[in-house]
Amino acid sequence: HEAFMYKLIPALVDVMGEAYPELVAQRSLVEKVIREEEESFLRTLETGIRLLEKQMEEHTAKGETKLEGAVAFKLYDTYGFPLDLTELILREH
Repeated sequence: HEAFMYKLIPALVDVMGEAYPELVAQRSLVEKVIREEEESFLRTLETGIRLLEKQMEEHTAKGETKLEGAVAFKLYDTYGFPLDLTELILREH
């Protein structure tokens, strides 16, 4: 996966630039910040998914079908992994 939202900034500037001239003036900064934030979030997702899958494998190997809330909380609190995404992934498995 790679960042893509920053590529929408030119369209945003075209549509909203007249009403918000700071978008035009700061376009490159806005693109840079959006790209860095998205890349950071993608790293968070990759790490969280990897850790969650490891926990699921360990629980499955033990014959367990449920994951403790503490695991979801640690993923959120320590790694910034969204709780709603943890719930979605667990429901799918």
